[in-house]
Amino acid sequence: EQHNGLARFLEAKGMVTTALDVATDQDYRFDLAVQLGDLSVAQEIAAALDSTARWKQLGQMALTAGKLDLASDCLTRASDFSGLLMLSSARGDRAGMGAVAAAAGAAGKTNVAFLGFFLLGRLEDCLVTLLEAERLPEAAFFARTYVPSSITPALAKWKVDLAAINPKAAESLADPAAYPNLFPHLEEALRAEKMLEVQRTTQLPAVGFVAAAATVAAATEGGLDGLLLRLQGLGLGDEEVVEVEEGEEEEAAEEAEEAAAEDEEEVELDAEEAAEEEAEVEVEEVEEGEAVEENGDEE
Repeated sequence: EQHNGLARFLEAKGMVTTALDVATDQDYRFDLAVQLGDLSVAQEIAAALDSTARWKQLGQMALTAGKLDLASDCLTRASDFSGLLMLSSARGDRAGMGAVAAAAGAAGKTNVAFLGFFLLGRLEDCLVTLLEAERLPEAAFFARTYVPSSITPALAKWKVDLAAINPKAAESLADPAAYPNLFPHLEEALRAEKMLEVQRTTQLPAVGFVAAAATVAAATEGGLDGLLLRLQGLGLGDEEVVEVEEGEEEEAAEEAEEAAAEDEEEVELDAEEAAEEEAEVEVEEVEEGEAVEENGDEE
């Protein structure tokens, strides 16, 4: 205890290195090592303490210093899945991202697991993660958007779960297998899913995006122009967007004109009320004057 007291005295005098040599309390020594930025000593102390908080603190310190391997080791020991996913993503480590996502899922960290699988393009694993976490509505909508072939099984689980709370609402959920007319362009979505399923396994560097886009456009019937025409046919063309924007602008202009007209009417009403009040005051003054004159005549 005397050593620690002396170490605190030395720290107060700015002799942090000497204080680290004198101190015996491991937590205090770790704080001193952090002050000095001595990663090796801090790592030794963290290993002795084996504290999640200390490992996480050392991991952040290692990230700041650019020691990525040490940061990865510290964050792993601290079970900091968010930090590990961020680090793996920044390093372009697909294998590491997959391992982090799987470990996060096993530990119940659904958000990290889902994000990791989604970044890797493992959409089926994303859907499984949502289903296992009992996020059934989200799973059904995710399937509708990204994995249309899995809509029916995801929807079935949602309906069973919802039926226990609101049977009528559960019955109102439409299954595309039974009501295909309520799901326009579902066939196109299924074909797109099969096409993208093959492409997701192909790893391309980011710099190859332009060339890949040109290849896809060339492989599409009619090229890029044909693709744009089909998108317009699905209601996704630029013309429809422009029309909506123009309609919104017209509505905004009409609302502004109506608001201005209402303001003018209010101003006119206020002016009329003020004029009426002034007229009433003048009438009262005249009546009072006449009354005074009559009293004077009587006297």
